[in-house]
Amino acid sequence: MRVRFDSPEFDPTTYDFHTDPILIIDNFFTPADRATIINRMRKVDWHDAPPRLTDVLNQSWRGAFVPKEEHSIISAQLFQWPCISKYIGKKDDHYTDLTYYRYRTGDYLAKHDDFSYYDSSGVTSITWSTTERKLSIVGYVHNRWQDDWGGDLVMYRDGEEKQIITPEPGRLVLFTVPFVHEVIPVARREDTELARLSISEWIMRKPL
Repeated sequence: MRVRFDSPEFDPTTYDFHTDPILIIDNFFTPADRATIINRMRKVDWHDAPPRLTDVLNQSWRGAFVPKEEHSIISAQLFQWPCISKYIGKKDDHYTDLTYYRYRTGDYLAKHDDFSYYDSSGVTSITWSTTERKLSIVGYVHNRWQDDWGGDLVMYRDGEEKQIITPEPGRLVLFTVPFVHEVIPVARREDTELARLSISEWIMRKPL
């Protein structure tokens, strides 16, 4: 998959996730790349958000596991970047897990840090994962998006709003784990049914 960067300040040889935990790269996916991924999305089995999340947090989205043979769709590029190995260590000590996500009108993702979910008061509600996730990665593959369509990725640190990231088509976002974040609801429009399409990947340390 060809990478075309519209983020000229990004240098994979000097970037450091220890000092800059959020990396945004525009046009990581070309239109042809996005079309390929969307076509693959049409062939997978979609599932609703797990009941232990929807019952407690009332969130909604649909996901689908990415087949193992397609797991290099992002990581084949990322593992060539020195900044990735500088942060996670040896590639052979890690593995990846990928999921497709689809958010339609009203869908959102509750505040969490990829280990735990939080209720509206900021109290930990559910411990979701004990896997040693190192990096969380999300790429947006829908064909168009507008600022007023919602679905923004909101990043938090120490309870304060850190950064609002619009799901621009082709955009790739990488951030360190844990990092508190959420996806705000996709807007309701009378003229069309919106679909926020993304692929998420985690780089995780293998069990000892």
